[in-house]
Amino acid sequence: MFEKNEKGEHEFGHAFLSVNVAKIPIIAGGYKVNSDDIFLSNLKNISYPTHYEVGNLLAQLLGYEINEPNLKENIFYIQGVDIAGNAGFIEITKKDNISFKEIQN
Repeated sequence: MFEKNEKGEHEFGHAFLSVNVAKIPIIAGGYKVNSDDIFLSNLKNISYPTHYEVGNLLAQLLGYEINEPNLKENIFYIQGVDIAGNAGFIEITKKDNISFKEIQN
């Protein structure tokens, strides 16, 4: 938070659509969970987990399966704060290393 972006501008909070904000890690834990818990084991095996991937694991934990027909392997999107999509998005390609494409408006 309050980091400067590549243009030297301050970014205040998680509402900014930028690579800096996209790299903020997701932290997860469990209450009274043993080390061989399937959910946490699967979560640990995801490199740079996205909200989508964590949501899929939670759905599985609750007995549901998410079938996203538009899903492309290793491609994820981070939307801006406008739920209609008018604030742009960042495309993430996940392979051995994560790469971020330019912000789309």
